[in-house]
Amino acid sequence: MSKSILLILITLFLMLSIKHAFSAINKFNTKSNTKQSGKINPKKAFSKDQYSLYKSVYMGRTNKVKKLIDSGVNVNVHSPNSHRTPLHLAASKGKMEMVKILVENGANLEATNSNDKTPLYSAIESSKIDIIKYLKSKGAKITQDMLNKSSENIKSILIN
Repeated sequence: MSKSILLILITLFLMLSIKHAFSAINKFNTKSNTKQSGKINPKKAFSKDQYSLYKSVYMGRTNKVKKLIDSGVNVNVHSPNSHRTPLHLAASKGKMEMVKILVENGANLEATNSNDKTPLYSAIESSKIDIIKYLKSKGAKITQDMLNKSSENIKSILIN
């Protein structure tokens, strides 16, 4: 066997070993981090693609979000601490195009976060009028609590 082929094989073996080692360390860190503090580092708790979806939604990178969805990333994944979905995040940040992409790709309008609030509630709390109208038009449920905590302007949108 030539030296170059041998070097290639050794390099491949080392790369696979390193990848396996990092994967094992990541799993260990996620488990131990959760047990010790009750909080988890999102980068360690999510798969790389799930974390990338959240980051891309936050940054408004619509093309990246579309690619991730097309590759099979779950649009209804919940964040470890706040239990928010990407739709909660997009709704609270007023990212209309992102909200539409997520809803069109199966985002759950009634998903609740750790405070039992839906994406519509997140939009109401952030006074994102266009998002409120859109989610309502898509069938998001309106609760009495939402009406009670809304300004008169938002309340009129929810009722009509």
